[in-house]
Amino acid sequence: MTYLEVKNVTHHFFKEQQVATALEDVNFTVNSGEFVSFLGPSGCGKSTTGRMLMRLIDPTDGKVTFQDRELTSLSNSEMRKMRREIQ
Repeated sequence: MTYLEVKNVTHHFFKEQQVATALEDVNFTVNSGEFVSFLGPSGCGKSTTGRMLMRLIDPTDGKVTFQDRELTSLSNSEMRKMRREIQ
C-alpha cells in the first residue's frame, strides 16, 4: 500500500521580482512500513520538502498524496486535522 506519494513537486520562492527554485520536479513514494531519510548539504531543499509535506507551504506545481488523499486539494481546516496523522 502506498503511504505517501510525491509527484512532480516544484516550489519557487518569489522575492523582489526574483524567482528562486527551491525544489524542481521531486518524485518519491513511501510504502507502508518503509522509512525515508533526506540527506544533503545546506540549501538543497530538505526543509522545504518537509514543509510542503505538512503543507505549511504550498507547492508551485505537482501533488502530494497521503493515504490516498491529495493534500494539495484540502482546505486549511482539513489540513490541520491531517497534520496530526502525517507527523
